Amino acid sequence: MKKISAKIKIEKKNDRILSLLNTFDNISIFPSDQNFQIELFLEDSKIKSSLLDKVKKEFNDFECSEIKKRNWVIQNRKDDKGIRSELFFISQGLSNKKKENKKYKLVIPGNNAFGTGCHASTYLSIKGIEYLTKKIKFFKICDLGTGSGILSFVLYKITKQNIISVDIDPITKECFLDNTKNNFLKRNFFLINDGLKCNYLRNKKFDLIVSNMLCNVQKKIVKDSYKRLKVNGRIIISGIIVEQENEIVSYFNKFNLNLEKKFYSSNWVALIFVKSG
Repeated sequence: MKKISAKIKIEKKNDRILSLLNTFDNISIFPSDQNFQIELFLEDSKIKSSLLDKVKKEFNDFECSEIKKRNWVIQNRKDDKGIRSELFFISQGLSNKKKENKKYKLVIPGNNAFGTGCHASTYLSIKGIEYLTKKIKFFKICDLGTGSGILSFVLYKITKQNIISVDIDPITKECFLDNTKNNFLKRNFFLINDGLKCNYLRNKKFDLIVSNMLCNVQKKIVKDSYKRLKVNGRIIISGIIVEQENEIVSYFNKFNLNLEKKFYSSNWVALIFVKSG
């Protein structure tokens, strides 16, 4: 297998990033300073001239390296160091190291759904949840774009309330249900839906919405989020790179969603908004 590494400049409009995600199957994208670090993985048997032409078209300057064979079971155990927040220790459950002294523990294996806690945007979402739940008691909660269910589980552990978990991808449902069972959790309801428009949610109002998705998606769904949010309700959004912060704050302000708090990690930011009357 080959790994191709390249950088592209961060721009306000990230249409090129979305294009890359649609072009290549195995690709990782990380913000790095003023650039995006791109890592593309190609199997030797699939490296054909047509695919290489796509790579050359997208990246003028790139490096190609060989990925050596290794025992990935052993390697994954070594790499599973887990993440730690104020209240949580979250891991994939692979390591045999001594358990952490945290109030709550979750095991979220790496699989087909986004969200093991390792990504900065997920970690920042958890920080936002911990910050808000210290000062406010929430009763009606929605986790939008739930993926593996990690944020739903964090919300349930802290609030002990029913969580409505929404995701557009049917594949994530099996992963979500497995993670729910493996963590001995209840009272989480999974809904396959694109955003907040559907009959089931039509008359529901939430005092907290958590949404860990990219900037363009956040802007697309903000109107519906506003409608589904109670007055003085909060929305935590993550998946925003620092360069997009002012843009997204200005956009949310148009919907009477005012910035209350922000958290940073690496080149990512999570924002908490409150709905004014």
